[in-house]
Amino acid sequence: MAFRVCIIVPVVACLWLSALPAQAQWPECVADLEVLGEAAGQAREASSELSSLETTLIQAEDAYTRCTQSLAIYRRGPGTSPVPEAVLRDGCNLQLESSRETERRYIGEVDQASAVLRALAAAVQAVEVSCQYPLAAYAPVEPPEEQPAEPRE
Repeated sequence: MAFRVCIIVPVVACLWLSALPAQAQWPECVADLEVLGEAAGQAREASSELSSLETTLIQAEDAYTRCTQSLAIYRRGPGTSPVPEAVLRDGCNLQLESSRETERRYIGEVDQASAVLRALAAAVQAVEVSCQYPLAAYAPVEPPEEQPAEPRE
C-alpha cells in the first residue's frame, strides 16, 4: 500500500504541475485578445478607407472617360456636344490628374492595409499560442452565396 502511495503522489503531482503552464498563460491570453481586438479594429478601418477610395477611383476614372468621349464628339463636329470651355483648354487633363492622384492614394492604402492585415494575422497567431486554442483551424467556412437566377425573357 505504501508503494502505491509513493507512485500515485508523484504521478498526481506531475499531472497537477503540467496544468500550471496552461493556467499561467491566461493573463497573456487576455492581453493578446485585447491586441487582437485592436488589430481587428484597425483592419476594419483600413478596409473601410479602401472601399471609399475604390468608389472615388471609379468615379474619377468615369469622369475622365466621359470627358474624353465628350471631347472626341465635340472635335468631330463642334456644336454636337456641349463641352465646357475649361475642358477645351486643358483637354481633360484635370480629370486625368484627379484619376491618377486617386489611384496613387489607393495603391498606398492597399500597401497599408496589407501591413494591417499581416498584423491581424500575427495577433491571431499570438492568441492561438497564449490561449492554446487554434482559432484559424476552427473558423467556420461559409459556402459561397448563390446568386439568384435572372429571369429569362
